[in-house]
Amino acid sequence: MRPGGLILAHNVGSNAEYDRAVTTNPNLETIFYMDGAGLGVTLKKR
Repeated sequence: MRPGGLILAHNVGSNAEYDRAVTTNPNLETIFYMDGAGLGVTLKKR
């Protein structure tokens, strides 16, 4: 993914492997919006 790219993921929290991958990578910034089924927004840092 190029710098500045976004990943939008639904139903976050149901896949621990994905959650761990996007939160432990120092090149990614991730926020989780847990209302409803949950949404993850990940930004590839420049």
